Amino acid sequence: MGALAGFASMVGDYAGRANFAVVYLEEAHPTDGWLYGAVEHFIPQHATLAARQAAAQVLQAELEAAWARLQLHPGGEPSTFPCSVLVDGMGNAASLAFGALPERLAVLVGGELRWLGGKGPENYSLLTARDALDTLLASGGAPA
Repeated sequence: MGALAGFASMVGDYAGRANFAVVYLEEAHPTDGWLYGAVEHFIPQHATLAARQAAAQVLQAELEAAWARLQLHPGGEPSTFPCSVLVDGMGNAASLAFGALPERLAVLVGGELRWLGGKGPENYSLLTARDALDTLLASGGAPA
């Protein structure tokens, strides 16, 4: 959750030039698994898709809060965070396909993987993702 503000900022910076989605995977630090002291939300490992969807709603609320903090709205309402939150199925197909647990950034163009960032948290880099997006946008291979 620590990189949400930076991610929200990146989404705003590329608005209109790229579309973003977050795929919520299995819980990285479940209360009934590898839990450590810095977690903010105490969520058990998901036994059902409904439980995973409920946890994804927590993530969506955190993303929207980070987005709202980034915006200045004198007398107005903040805009909706322009990023979909999707949920990986219980077979963890997205997590396995992208090697994404606990987190990873990817850029797809027309459904084709064009860039895959390092596995987080150690190699999760918004700066590297920005560089990849800039390169693709400059070459006309706009991610959409």
